[in-house]
Formats: sequence, structure tokens, C-alpha cells
Amino acid sequence: MIALVLGGVMVAALAGSPARARGGLLAVAGAQQQPAAALYSPSSPVVTIHPYQFAAIRTDAKRTWIFEAYASWCGHCQAFAPTLESLASNLSTYSATVAVGAIDCAYYRDACIAIGVSGFPTLFVWGGAHPPLASNTSASPASELPLAPHGNSGSEPGTEAESSADGAPMHVGGFANTSALTKWLASKLPPLYATVTDVAGVAALADRARTENVSAVVFWPNPLGDIDPALLALSFAGRARFAQVTDPTCLPVISALGLPPETVEPAPSPRQAPTRGLRYAHPSPSPTPARDDFGGGIRAFKTALFVLGPDALPDSRDGPGGGGALSPAAGRSSLRRYTGSFAQAGPLDDWLRRTLDELSPQPDASNGTRTSATNLSPVISAVVDWAPVPVSMPDLAAAVEFALQNDVPLAFAAQGVLSGDALDALRSFLLTLSRFFPSPDNRAVLDRVRLVVENASAGRGNVTIEQWTVALRAPATADGAFQLPVPALSPGASREFRECAGSRPELRGYPCSLWLLFHVLLMNADTSHAAPVLASIVGYIGYFFSCLECRNHFLGMLGDLSSQLQYGIAREEGALWLWSRHNAVNLRLNATGGVSNDPAHPKLIFPPKRACPSCYDESGELRNDPAILGFLREAYCSREPGDAAFACARERAAIAAARAGSVEGGAYMFSSALLTLGCCALCLLLAALPWLCHERFASVTLQLERAEDRKLGERLDREADHAAVAAATAAAAAAAAAA
Repeated sequence: MIALVLGGVMVAALAGSPARARGGLLAVAGAQQQPAAALYSPSSPVVTIHPYQFAAIRTDAKRTWIFEAYASWCGHCQAFAPTLESLASNLSTYSATVAVGAIDCAYYRDACIAIGVSGFPTLFVWGGAHPPLASNTSASPASELPLAPHGNSGSEPGTEAESSADGAPMHVGGFANTSALTKWLASKLPPLYATVTDVAGVAALADRARTENVSAVVFWPNPLGDIDPALLALSFAGRARFAQVTDPTCLPVISALGLPPETVEPAPSPRQAPTRGLRYAHPSPSPTPARDDFGGGIRAFKTALFVLGPDALPDSRDGPGGGGALSPAAGRSSLRRYTGSFAQAGPLDDWLRRTLDELSPQPDASNGTRTSATNLSPVISAVVDWAPVPVSMPDLAAAVEFALQNDVPLAFAAQGVLSGDALDALRSFLLTLSRFFPSPDNRAVLDRVRLVVENASAGRGNVTIEQWTVALRAPATADGAFQLPVPALSPGASREFRECAGSRPELRGYPCSLWLLFHVLLMNADTSHAAPVLASIVGYIGYFFSCLECRNHFLGMLGDLSSQLQYGIAREEGALWLWSRHNAVNLRLNATGGVSNDPAHPKLIFPPKRACPSCYDESGELRNDPAILGFLREAYCSREPGDAAFACARERAAIAAARAGSVEGGAYMFSSALLTLGCCALCLLLAALPWLCHERFASVTLQLERAEDRKLGERLDREADHAAVAAATAAAAAAAAAA
């Protein structure tokens, strides 16, 4: 804190001293460390501003500051950055009186809220003759400055606000082109043209033009008919030095400028007819006659504008600064006079641009600080094969955390409170998150935030920025940052984008993750909640998405959606609507070659044919809505534990069960067929059983008969043997007896 205050005091002291180009406050501001995603590099002519320098800039009486508050992730801010750099480059030779600075509100959120920033980009005009900061002139950090309403509360984005809290001019939103920007600034900056009253003024003009290697433009009177010289000088800043001749009848000034003799002429006497209107002719090389040679009075062109190219500038080396007379230019071929009408600025602008291109070289518009994706990302008019962005919980969590901590607080900047339709939009969005954001643990945290807001607004009809801070602090981490529990982060770690990370820090990121979040919320809802969910998404964009040009583009695509939401909308219809708008944004950004395009991640229509062949018809057109819905369900339906009750999860489970059932059914049919075949075989076997039994019985009977025959033969053989033995024994006994 002490270091910041001392730094602010040092800046204030430097701001009070004369500063040359990139000197004084410019040098101190530009030397500070800046966020990695900042749109303006240290070598950019746009000075990077830090919050503790606000007070010094706002009270800088010698210099007027054109000050932009932007967000590095904002696509329109990225598109506007080259315009602001071009303006800053053109004004670099006026750095003693005009400076251009910028601050990244994605990095310095609280500081931007404190000065009344409600959307991006926002332009302020500070310092110079504009009112200083009324109450906080100390050099304390801007995050400690009180919130105050600004003059644009309730006005449409992209329109000029009356003033900021301290009365300084402010413009919320972008500009259609450089001409619109310069037109808004012309009346708010100190005049960028000198006033030439004498020869010394001519010498100073010539010196500056010669030093800057540009032409000099002299004119009279002021205004130039219907043309504002301040706007003209601002439009061509960096191309020429402008000066108003206060008295075109002052011959020493006309002579010093080297204007032709026809520029002035004697006033006609009463006896002479008036001289006709003079037309420009190449000047005579002879010196311009002295005043006495004209006799009586002098008259000049009533309205005139001359361009003096580099070789038509008078040489002032021996002029007033050196004590001698101003030397006429050696070359006169680069002197031009505008002879057209001064009723409209367009013809004069065109003539002046052509003349300056002819007489003096065009400064290099490139400052080498920016690599535009325009040159790297060609216009895509057809579907190509690419990988869609997968959904990851880190990206979804980062989207919600960034939205609630950065986008929503900006809506409080106008009045310090949120009420009416904006409050209803916030409550609706929190309700959608608490119902359909992935993971029960995350939904519980988001529901606590919602309940704090509901309780704070009950009976009052509004919520203050302090109450919103309390709502986010309830589930916050130890360091006070709002953080969702899933996916978990290690202590001290910060949430980073994973699938939505860009090839450079300022690319993709938050807008990419926000699209993913919207698709997931709508796909997780059922048909009865589809209309409220889609309405809450539209409400968030309309009231809280801080890239104002992006917001306007999205709201311009709504068509008759509002009337459809009143009568309800099927979830499938809402999902297809959001998908088609997302693709329309991708194609528009590619067609315009926006600097927000990441060449490593082209913005093309999805799904590609490789990811969903069935989404395309025979002619290659992306028209098969059922297949597209299937792709969206697979891509965006939550897969977190505890989310099985979501409609898309139930549908996915049913489809999976049906697929599994078809496999089991096939196996059952196969086994049934085998069983049928077995039954048929058994039936055939049973049918043949009688025959088989008869044959078997006959065979067995024959075998038994044969066995009986064998047994009978063996018995008869034994009996015969026994009879033979008995007979032999009897014969032996008889013989013995006889003996």
C-alpha cells in the first residue's frame, strides 16, 4: 500500500513537469509491468496504465488523456486495438498535450468498476481542461476508490455517455469506424492546430513540419465554412501540421508562407469594377510585393486552405530564431490550394488525403507491436475437417467463476446496486446454474450464492455490490476468491482454461468456455425447463456479458425467440437454436477475418463430418437434425457422478441399455436356436426309438441264445466225459474181478 501511494505521488510530480515524447508520466506508465494478455505491448504508442496512476492522470492539467478501459479477452476490444494504436501513433508528436492510454480490466477488475466501467471498450477523456476527480485526488489504488454512478446508466451500449462520475467525457461501447472515433474526440481535445499571427508563427510551423517530415496545412477563417478545423486536424494528425492564419491580409505572413500573389489583392476603388473571383495559378517566382505596392486596403480569399509540401516550407534557419529574415522556399512545386466547396467535409477530406499522399510520404502505419490473426486465418466458406472443442470441467468451472467474479460486478458500476430486470436476470441465471451445472457439489455451492441474493433482495428489490461480494465470499477459498469445488484445485492454484486455452493469452478463453457452458446447461435441462434455461442464457448475455459489441451481435440474432419462449420451447428445439447461433457467430468471425480469431483453433461450423457423418445428407449439407441432436447430447451432456438424473443422462443411459439389450437379445436368440435344434434332434431320436429298441432286443436275444447254446454244449461235453470215465472205471473193476 505504501509503495503504491508513493508511486502515485511520484507520478503526480512527474505529470506536473513538461514531458517530451514517451517522457514524464508517459515513460513511468509505460515502464510498469503489465498483464501477460494485455493488448498493447511496451513498444505500443498506447501507454499501459495502472490503477495507482488514475489520480495523477485525472488531475493532469497540462495533458489531455484519451483513456480506454478494455478486457483482453473481449473480441471487439481486440478489433478496436489497431484503431486506437493508429490514433496514438498519429498523436505521438502532440504528446506534450495529448496522450493515449489503456488499462486491462480483466486484470484490474475492481479499479475499472470504481471508475464506472460497465462494459468494454469504454473510453474516457481525462485531464487537460476537463474536471478533475472531485473527491479522491490521493494516489491510492483504484480498487479502494468508492463506486459512483456514471452518466450512461440505462443508455444503450455503443452510445456516448454524458459524463463519468467526475464530469469527464465518457463513451461506452465501440465505434463503427475511425471517422466516428475522431468525430467524438474532436471537441474534447485541445486544438491540434496552431494560430499564426506573425512571421515567428510561420517559422515555428515550418520548423515542426520539417522536423516531422510532413506537410503544413494553413487555412482561414475558423470555421472553414461548415467544416470544423479541429476535426480536420485530428483526422490528419501525423500526416500534416495545421495552422490557422488569423489575418490573411497580413502581407508579411502571406509572404513568409510563400503563398502566391493572387492570394491577396488590392481592394477595388469606388471607380473600379470589382475583380472577379480569383482562381489558383502556379505562383510567380518573383517575390511577393510589399504592402505599399497595393495602394489602399487589402482583401484576400474569404475562405482558403493551402497545403505546403516539404519543399514548399520556408527556411527558418536564418529567420526569427536566428535573427535574420525568413528565407523563401527553394521549391514551389509542392504548393496546393483547395478550390472546392467548403460546404461538406467529404470532398475536402478526399482531396487532402490525395494531396498529402502526393506531397509527403505516408508514415508507416505498422508499429510492429501486433500480429493479427487476419493474415493467419483465411476466410472459410465451406465445412472442413477439424476437431470440435471437447467439454471439460475445468473450462466450465472457469467460465462460471470468471462470470460471477468479473462480468456480473461490472453491472453494479452504474449505480452500485442491481435492480429491476437486471436483478431478475441474475436470479434466473443463478437458478439455472444451481439446477443444471454439472456435479452436485458445484450445484450446492451455486445454490448458496443464489439464496444469499434472494434473501438480500427480499423486500428491497435490489442487491448492492457489497451484498454480491458477501454472496461470493460464502463459498470462497482462503484467499477470498470464489471457487467451485469440482474439479478441485490444490491450495494456492488458480483456475486455468484447458480445452479453451488459446495460442496466445488473450485468445479464446472466457468466450469459448461460456459457449460450452450454455450448451451444457441447455442439454442438461429437460423440456419443462428448456424455456427458462434459454431465457436465463439470453438474460445473462443481455445484462452481464461485458463485450458490448459481442452482446449486440448476439441480441441481434434472437429474432422471434422471445415470443417462442413465452409459450414454451422443446429442449431439442432450444438446443438446435443455440447450436445454429453459435455456428453463425463462428462463420461471421471467420468471414470478417477478426483479430480475435485464433489461427490454431479456427472458428468453423460444427460438428465436422468426421465427428458426425450421419449429421450430413447425401449432398454434404449439415441438415440431419436428429443426428445433430445426438451429437449435441453426446458432446455436452454431463458425465459427472451424481448427474444421472439429468434428462440427457437418462436418455443416454436408455440408448446404452437398448444397445446392450440388442446384443443380449442376439445371444438369447442364438441359444434359443440351439435349444430348438436340440429339441428337434431329441424328437427325431424318440421317433426312431421303437425301431432302435426292436433291433437292439433282437440282437440281445440272439446273443443270449448263443450264450445258452454254449452253456448247453459245455454241459453235455462234461456229462459225456463223466460217462466215459465211469465206463472206464467199471470196465477196470470188472476186469479186476475177473482176474
